[in-house]
Amino acid sequence: PIPPDVLLAPMALARPERWWRLATLSTVTSGLGGRLGYLMGFAVGLLCCSTRPVSVEAFIEDSRFIDNAYGVYIEAQNASEIVVRNNVVAGGGNGIQVVGPAASKATIEDNLVAFHAGPGGGAVGDGIQVGGVQATLARNLVVGNTVGVKVVTGTAASRGDNIVRENGTKVSGSVATVGGI
Repeated sequence: PIPPDVLLAPMALARPERWWRLATLSTVTSGLGGRLGYLMGFAVGLLCCSTRPVSVEAFIEDSRFIDNAYGVYIEAQNASEIVVRNNVVAGGGNGIQVVGPAASKATIEDNLVAFHAGPGGGAVGDGIQVGGVQATLARNLVVGNTVGVKVVTGTAASRGDNIVRENGTKVSGSVATVGGI
């Protein structure tokens, strides 16, 4: 393609009285050509290419899990991205559990996780448990569990205003705190 400026300059010099009309026409058609090219590429991408990510993503939002053996249990595959947000998980066994390979990332934020005594009323009831994945915890309220936040393997970074109170054990495992628990 030839840039419009290269053609516009000699045309404006040849007919100076028409330069404004030629510049407007050049600008409008250049913009329309760019949009047409974008739409053609987008259509080819939809028809010919897979745009799905390799990983399976899980989003659990705005739900209530009351008196279940496992409130939220996610086993990540490959390099998944998992978001658990704005949920109430209360009573029953374990609260929120995310396990999987180290390449997986979990964001656990804005949840209420309360009063877990373990499966079947047993001795182990974890509020939030992370196994293997890289987890980020933010603005969670974790109250009245046997263990508040438990990291079995992997890492969990706590950032910002998590409240972990009145649990048998506050934190178990490797939790890096930024903003505190």
